[in-house]
Amino acid sequence: MAPRIPMSMGGESLAAEEPPVIDLSGITKPERRREIGRSISEALETWGFFQITNHGVEEALMKKTIEVFTEFFQSPDEEKLSIQRKISGASGITQGYSRPRTDGPALLNATEFLYNVYGPGTKEELGDNTDNRPSQPPSFRSTVEEYVESVDGLALAILGLISESLGLPQTTLPMYTSRAHGVRANYYQPTKDRVEKVFSVYPHTDPSVLTILHTNDLPATQVRKDDRWVQISPVPGAFLVNVGDLTEILSNGRYRSFEHRGLPHETQHRLTIATFIRPLPTTVVEPIPLLIDESHPPLYKSQLYRSYLQGFIRKGLDSRSLIEAAKISIV
Repeated sequence: MAPRIPMSMGGESLAAEEPPVIDLSGITKPERRREIGRSISEALETWGFFQITNHGVEEALMKKTIEVFTEFFQSPDEEKLSIQRKISGASGITQGYSRPRTDGPALLNATEFLYNVYGPGTKEELGDNTDNRPSQPPSFRSTVEEYVESVDGLALAILGLISESLGLPQTTLPMYTSRAHGVRANYYQPTKDRVEKVFSVYPHTDPSVLTILHTNDLPATQVRKDDRWVQISPVPGAFLVNVGDLTEILSNGRYRSFEHRGLPHETQHRLTIATFIRPLPTTVVEPIPLLIDESHPPLYKSQLYRSYLQGFIRKGLDSRSLIEAAKISIV
């Protein structure tokens, strides 16, 4: 991909280069699979991000998913506020709709959020605590469930490739993940005021193993590389993929979790749908033992994923502070 002309945003200069676009076609053919694995490894070592095409998720389903989320966010406040965020039973997971609490008209123009858990393992992990999902439009739940199940299969394929790129069996990273996935939709109101917290998703890294992002194709996702912000141009029909803090820990630092942020578009509503592939709360997260030897001692502490996630909830979106605190101090 040819470099793009640098742009400025919020008084900052943006870098011209972008994370690569990787074609997954031919993934079952051994030589092609090795080529894809090398491309992913290089992308993760350099960017922590990449886009994927020919991923197997039906274009019609992707489009329908954007439509039902958009229709939900454009529904009356009464409908959205009926499923405000709350803790879902004994799971401790907070699900539902939210937007920043501010005074005056800023509330109406704020970025809105919706977070729920979906996927094949949802009932096992949460039981029947799914009442804080939207019921409108009528096709919302069935569409999102179908979408997340399809993304679940894609995630397993990507995790297999990442495992192999680390010299591990392709089943390795999938063993550290739950089949219940957090799905967070962000609905950005159009505005030129991209600095205010009420309009943006602040710089952060993800408390996940893998994040798979679907958007309505408006650019405003940025990743920090070499102390410069890089704006990613969405490829129609592609997913944007990044590794989270847990992959940095599991890989013992080979694949780093890169800081990123989300901003609104100046003239159009922007929608992003992030599917977080994460461990079970009781999973012990530490560098994978097969990657540890005398020359490669563990660089990160061992802890339950539940503890790591609670730390993320306490700190909020705070750059790389949480993953940096997970490192073992070397005296």
